[in-house]
Amino acid sequence: MGGADPWRPRPGVLTLTGMTPYVMVQPRKSLIVGYLLWFFLGVLGVHRFYTGRWVTGLIWLFTGGLIGVGWLVDAVLTFFMVTKPK
Repeated sequence: MGGADPWRPRPGVLTLTGMTPYVMVQPRKSLIVGYLLWFFLGVLGVHRFYTGRWVTGLIWLFTGGLIGVGWLVDAVLTFFMVTKPK
């Protein structure tokens, strides 16, 4: 899996102690995993938990994906939930 090393220091940044600080980088979410979760477990809101939207995930869980209508709307919204981090 590619991407930046989360423990790699940023170049040219020094602290008062002269040491370079480390910066944590959040891993990106997979669009394929997001859509698989939406398709198979979307009525339960699992794809929303995956993207960090746990409040609406609980709503989906207790209402059956807003009685299935929210599940259909999430066919489009899942793309934006995965690509735009919360």
